Amino acid sequence: MQAAGETSTAYRQTEKGAKKSKDKKRQSKEYEVDKIIFHEVLSHSTVYLIKWKHCGMEQCTWEPEENLEKCEKILLKYKTENCL
Repeated sequence: MQAAGETSTAYRQTEKGAKKSKDKKRQSKEYEVDKIIFHEVLSHSTVYLIKWKHCGMEQCTWEPEENLEKCEKILLKYKTENCL
């Protein structure tokens, strides 16, 4: 797991609200967002702790909001429930 403010450099959002490895060997495997667990407001941005479907809690990653643009429903639900 990464510290607050760090983002996963190996993964980015895809159209299905999933992360995809930039590593060519792992390129075909995608992970869907299960839920947003927590957020942290940094100096100029907000990062979210993401729980990925079919992955354990030890595989959660911190992702900036711009990486979550393809999973608007999950992000909106989290923001609504957490008064953001």
